[in-house]
Parts: sequence; structure tokens; C-alpha cells
Amino acid sequence: MEAGGKALETSTVPIIGNFNLTSQMPNGRTMQIAGYLYEGEDGESINNRIDMCQEVMERQRKRLEVPELEAKLDQLQTGLTQQMEAYNALMEREGGKGPKLGTAEKSAMKSYPINIKRLKEEIEKGQRAIDEAKASGGLA
Repeated sequence: MEAGGKALETSTVPIIGNFNLTSQMPNGRTMQIAGYLYEGEDGESINNRIDMCQEVMERQRKRLEVPELEAKLDQLQTGLTQQMEAYNALMEREGGKGPKLGTAEKSAMKSYPINIKRLKEEIEKGQRAIDEAKASGGLA
């Protein structure tokens, strides 16, 4: 640690204050980092230590987000599969295989392509978020 361009030996310098950083992490976890302010320490040194602590916290948050993002992506992919299967079943029935479609089913057929497109977009967005979180969390 430096003050005015010279290194401070923290074991002999009086502590004049402290700081605490707290961050809410995924899954209800909390992370805290505490540090001290030393007599003679300049603002740049304090800012550098706080910045370093915040970067550590952000990296840990990204690492913890990955499993949650992956679980959400799995849910989206399951939903996409279900939507596609339901749509295909209605398409077959409309083509003459099985009972005729009712009014509600005909109406649902119009919304399936929109829902499928939206789910595909969400899956792409989710995969990008996972890739970004892995890269910034040091997992890539």
C-alpha cells in the first residue's frame, strides 16, 4: 500500500477507519469484504483496494450466476420442445390424422409459431448470457 508514492508498512501504521462492501449474490447468498483505512494512506490507494474488492465480488457473482442461467436455459429448451410437439400434433390433426380441430385448437395453432420463435430468441439470449458470465467469471 502506498501513501504519497511511498510504501506503508501496515503492521506499524495506525488504523483510522474501515470499510465494508456487501453484495447480494444469486441464491440468496451474501458476500462481504472488509478493509481498513490507514493513517497517511492516500485516496488513490484506498480507491484501488476498494476497486479490487468490487472486481472480486463481481467475478464471484458471475460464477454463481452460471448455474442459475443454465437451469433457466434448460427450462426454456424444455418449453420449446413441448411447444413444438404440441404444434406438430395439431398440424397432423389438421392434415386429416385424428379428430378434427376445435375452435380453440385452431386459435392455438396461430399462436404456436409466435411462441416458438420467442422461445428460440430467449434460448439464444440465454446462451449468450451464460457465455458472457463464464468469460467474465473466469470459467470459459
